[in-house]
Amino acid sequence: MQKIVLVILAIFLMSCSDEGSAETNPFERVKINDQVFEIIVRDTPEERAEGLMYRSELPENEGMWFVFDQEVPSTFWMKNTLIPLDIIWINSSYEIVDIAAAEPCPVTVEQCPLYGSKAPAQYVLELNQSVLKAEIGDSVTLLR
Repeated sequence: MQKIVLVILAIFLMSCSDEGSAETNPFERVKINDQVFEIIVRDTPEERAEGLMYRSELPENEGMWFVFDQEVPSTFWMKNTLIPLDIIWINSSYEIVDIAAAEPCPVTVEQCPLYGSKAPAQYVLELNQSVLKAEIGDSVTLLR
């Protein structure tokens, strides 16, 4: 009887954790000019810290969307990131306020360069380097 209860409890807990993951990391889309990107949303400190670390590739039409609680200047680094990325800072009005080309910084490097925004931003989008055809001032649209 105890084994049956434990199995049922384990199944219940696994189903709860799957639902929680889907809610905290939903797949969304963003549109910038005529380009649409599938994104993974990172909105907790732990998720933002992990970012795109250790990934050897990122499909051309995909990216990562970082959400912050408020519009502030932010700084990113590429520690343990293996692919070159563009970091796009976006304000609370969904306008691009800065873009930086960021180079990989492998595990073996002690000190990685920092990439900071020139203006406050509430969101950051990371895409493969040179894929985005946009500039500062362009609008970003969230799509469901």
